[in-house]
Amino acid sequence: MPFLGKFRALRKVWAAIRYVLAGMVLVGLLGWLWWWLASLGPRRVDDGGRIVLVANDPALAKLAEEVEALATEYRNVAESGIITETAQAKLVSAVEKQRELIRLTTTPRFDQMERLRALEAEMDNVRVRRLNLRLDQLENDAAEHLAAARVAAGLTMWEEALSLQREVNASNASPALKNFRRETAFRQEIDNLAAAPMAAEAAAAVEVAREAAGREAWGAALAAYVQARDMQQRINSTYPRTRYADIPALDRLEREIASLNAGGVATEIDAAERAGDVALEAGDFLDAARLYAEAQARQVDINQQFQRSRFLSSARVEALEVKKQSALSAPRWAIVAGLEREITDLLRKRQVVGALTRINEAAGIVGEFLQSYPRSLRADNALRIKLAYLELQRDQLRGLQDEFHAGVVPLPGVAERGLFRTEISQDLYTRVMNNNPSRNPGRRLPVDSVNWSEANEFCLRASWVLGTRVRQPTADEFRIAVGEAGEGGVWSSAAANGRSQEMGVLDANAAGYHDLLGNLAEWLDAPPGLTGPAPVAGGSYLEAEVALRRLPIIDTPRTERARHVGFRVVLFTTE
Repeated sequence: MPFLGKFRALRKVWAAIRYVLAGMVLVGLLGWLWWWLASLGPRRVDDGGRIVLVANDPALAKLAEEVEALATEYRNVAESGIITETAQAKLVSAVEKQRELIRLTTTPRFDQMERLRALEAEMDNVRVRRLNLRLDQLENDAAEHLAAARVAAGLTMWEEALSLQREVNASNASPALKNFRRETAFRQEIDNLAAAPMAAEAAAAVEVAREAAGREAWGAALAAYVQARDMQQRINSTYPRTRYADIPALDRLEREIASLNAGGVATEIDAAERAGDVALEAGDFLDAARLYAEAQARQVDINQQFQRSRFLSSARVEALEVKKQSALSAPRWAIVAGLEREITDLLRKRQVVGALTRINEAAGIVGEFLQSYPRSLRADNALRIKLAYLELQRDQLRGLQDEFHAGVVPLPGVAERGLFRTEISQDLYTRVMNNNPSRNPGRRLPVDSVNWSEANEFCLRASWVLGTRVRQPTADEFRIAVGEAGEGGVWSSAAANGRSQEMGVLDANAAGYHDLLGNLAEWLDAPPGLTGPAPVAGGSYLEAEVALRRLPIIDTPRTERARHVGFRVVLFTTE
């Protein structure tokens, strides 16, 4: 059968190879047995040329004992505070043996690595303590050399000290033995010594520049300032932390250089402005304006091209603009001033229609003037206020003039002046001043509760309306008007019932004046520009008639507002 034939063939093959297979298995068993026996005890393995021992190798234990013994011997000596060379050698030997121990161990333990780090740190501490002593000596020696002007020797000391301090700070020594501030200080000292000659050179160049500028040798001054600037730039960029680094100094030098570059232009500006002033003084307004415009354009050039120059000035551009506009506007304002004189003359002559025509004309020119020349100094502010006031009062100018002239009585013996026959009424005060401060109101009652300055302002506005001078009466004028104090009616405390009364009710005195005595006391003229008290005359409804007949005149603070004080005015009729 075919099956039996195949079986017989397999038996022949097995018989042939079975001894070979048995030999191979035996060899494998022997190899495994050798490996197992070798791993039971100490062994040496060649791993890249180094011998590695297992953890429980007696050689490792002995090496660890040697390390501990050396470290103990070193510590015993170190506790005394004096580390000898022998003790230091033991510490070095302990470090080397600990390194060898770790090298020979298959897998070094954490405690072994920590011991090595501790020993190395202690070794660094010993070395750093010695270096710190050397650093102290170097620092003292450097200071002595520099004090004796031996700069090169001092620099050498500082450089050695810096190198040693860097070595100390980079070591594994205790942080208490390191000093990073000292390293920075050494670096700064070295930089200071390196920068000092450059700073001296810059300072010398500045002195040369100043001397040349004093001689007006502008080229030499500019060259010296440029040299100083370049040197200061080098110091600031190369040695920024030294005492010689100075950003403001560099800025000042830049300004001096820019100023020298702009100096010629500035001289031209000064010359043009002076020439403009001369032309203005001579009345050549157009030429003056041209010269001011030229100076202004040159100043704009400086501001744009030499922005670090000390001649940079926006304020001067503005000032030259003011001068230019003032010169150009002078003829126009002269027309306004002329119209104002005409207006005053027409009002004095009571030619109101003609005055109104001139007022309208002047108002138009003033409006145009302010729009065209807003920075001009020619516009007299007081004149502008006067013209604006007259324009505002245009509809009642004639009525005000009539009332003032009707109310004036010539002073006895004084032809050119007239005194108002009554105190100023609240109605007239309101029309002139556009307000009424009185605390006892009534149109026909005298205005009260005005201070001296307000009475003076009323006089100023009345003078605008009348075209002639108006002021408060003096004490002498008041006495002349009173005449014999026994004449005329008196609003005394007995007659006035504790308040001011309507004006002109009682009889006038012989000169034609009412209520000079009593009713309201009256402010008198006082020297201008002073701040002291002003006289008040005539007494008021608060006083007895006997006291009033004695013509009381008392000094009163100019700022006082009293319900029993008013005023009247004097007109100059022939000015």
